[in-house]
Amino acid sequence: MEDKENSKSENQPSKNALKKAQKEAEKAAKKAQRKLEQQAGDAAVAEAEQPDVSAGCYGSYGLMRSAEKVERVLHEVEKLDSTCADTELWLRGRLHTSRAKGKQCFFVLRQQQFSVQAVLAVSETTSRQMVKFVAAITKESIIDVCAVVKTTPNKIESCSQQDVELHVKQVWVASASEARLPLQIEDAARPDTDDGLATVGADVKLDNRILDLRTSTNQAIYRVEAGIMRLFREHLTKEGFVEINTPKIISGLYIVNVPGNVGMVCNHDIRCQILFYIFNIEIY
Repeated sequence: MEDKENSKSENQPSKNALKKAQKEAEKAAKKAQRKLEQQAGDAAVAEAEQPDVSAGCYGSYGLMRSAEKVERVLHEVEKLDSTCADTELWLRGRLHTSRAKGKQCFFVLRQQQFSVQAVLAVSETTSRQMVKFVAAITKESIIDVCAVVKTTPNKIESCSQQDVELHVKQVWVASASEARLPLQIEDAARPDTDDGLATVGADVKLDNRILDLRTSTNQAIYRVEAGIMRLFREHLTKEGFVEINTPKIISGLYIVNVPGNVGMVCNHDIRCQILFYIFNIEIY
């Protein structure tokens, strides 16, 4: 029995041998990693040395100096549908989201509450440099896009224009946004009840109201309010009323005295517009 145990202990490697083997394995792994990094660097250098077939089809306008007038008709995202198929046109909007994968880049172009998906892929006329440039554009930047409208076999559920997409030919940055925004539009648009997804609190929304107003929900709310106010105004105008805007900077109450009628007390809510007959009005 003792001879068998001694033979087993002799066959097992010592601690020093295990440490040596571990160090050699780590060295081999580091060497392989350095080789991969060197190959990636060489590929990047070779790619940078290749001619850019998309030169002049992408970039940034820089500072607007009105040095030249560009004759260009910009179309509305709202009007894009299957009737525009195979048509090349220019659009201007905000970069809502973008996602690069391999030699392709998908991004969503947004105008107000309307959005459309755009596709850019490496080809004979589109360089890898252009795809990388578009993928690096910050969200909420204002961009000009020249693209061909194509119909899609499946509906794009994430966009308002679900039957078409844009096959991009040119992309120009008109106004770049900050790289880090205080909130994301897609996060601010989600209700607080969504489990597992990022949402934005009311305090952050109020502190960054200019961004919060870009969500589709707020866009819809203000359009409904504008429609109601327009119908109310049109009806009263037909009845012979004239619209006046009450002062908003004074403190206290504002008394309007109409002879033969009870005086009216007006608050100074910016949404409150008061209509009176144009004759026999005395304002104190």
